[in-house]
Amino acid sequence: MNRAGLVEAYRRMYEDSRDTALLPADVLRRLGASTGVRYIAQLKLQGFVQNSKNRLGILGLRLIDTQLGDVRLYLQIWDSRDGSIAWEAMEELRIAMDTTKEQPIMLRTLLERSAQDLIAKLP
Repeated sequence: MNRAGLVEAYRRMYEDSRDTALLPADVLRRLGASTGVRYIAQLKLQGFVQNSKNRLGILGLRLIDTQLGDVRLYLQIWDSRDGSIAWEAMEELRIAMDTTKEQPIMLRTLLERSAQDLIAKLP
């Protein structure tokens, strides 16, 4: 499959997945054949929230804040030979940290920890 065909296959796979939550078996077979892999992973970010709460303040000055971060990831492993879902899992993570800095919990931090937890669940 040439580059244009691969791009078109990815586009179709994305559109079908968005509409039906399923990946078309024929597209999975073509992707598997062109990449030489049997299993294709689909990672979805289903939710992300950053927040901050004033924990300790004196005379209107914030001394300690609680930084919060929530993320929800969903991972599906598809078998490119028959178009079926071989494995799936969801991971939710919440991090709360008291700090004197106004630095939020970053999405990257949440995603790295969540991805490690998802990988640990693989059979």
